[in-house]
Amino acid sequence: MTRIKCKIEWRDIPGYEGFYQINNIGQVYSCHTTRILSNYMASDGYLRANLSVRGKVKIKMVHVLVAQAFIPNPDNMPVVNHIDGNKQNPNVNNLEWVSYSENTKHAFTNGLAKISKKARENARRVAAENGARTTKKAVIQYSLDGERIAEYESIKAACRATGANDGYLSMVCRRKKQTAAGFVWRYTDDPEFY
Repeated sequence: MTRIKCKIEWRDIPGYEGFYQINNIGQVYSCHTTRILSNYMASDGYLRANLSVRGKVKIKMVHVLVAQAFIPNPDNMPVVNHIDGNKQNPNVNNLEWVSYSENTKHAFTNGLAKISKKARENARRVAAENGARTTKKAVIQYSLDGERIAEYESIKAACRATGANDGYLSMVCRRKKQTAAGFVWRYTDDPEFY
C-alpha cells in the first residue's frame, strides 16, 4: 500500500489565538504547555478536544476547529460535513461546510443514518392529522378455492376485520405473495382470482 505524505500546516484556532493551534490533520497544540493535546472520542463518535483559557474549559469538536482554521466559509454554512462519513477523520481534505439539509441528505445517501420505525410512524401520523391524502384502495377477500367472501374499503379495514398482516395482504394484492391469513386478496380494480 502506498502512503501519501501530507504536509502538516499549523494555524491559530479562531477565538484562541496565542493559546491553541490546530493542524490540517486535526492535532491540537497548546502554546502554554508546548504539547500536542490528546483528542478523545465522545459517545457520539466525534473527536473532541478540551481547550482551557483562564480557568474556563470548553469542549470542542476537532473537525469543526480544523474547518474554522483552514476552510473558508463565505456562505456562512452552519455544519462541517465529513466527506467520507468517518467521524474520526478530521483531515482538512475530508471536510466541507454544508447546510443542515445537505448534511442530512449526505448521511442518508451514504447509509450513515437510518429512519427509525418510530420516526416513520410519527411522520405518517402527522401527515394524516394535516389532511394528507392517503391512497385507499378497496380489496376483495377470496377463499383458496376462489370463492368471493367479502369486500373491504381498504387494506387497513380488511386487516382490522380479519387480523391479517397489512404488509402481507398488500403483497398478495400486488401478486408478490400467494396468500395472507389463509386467503387470497385482490384490489377491486383487479378482480381476477389468478
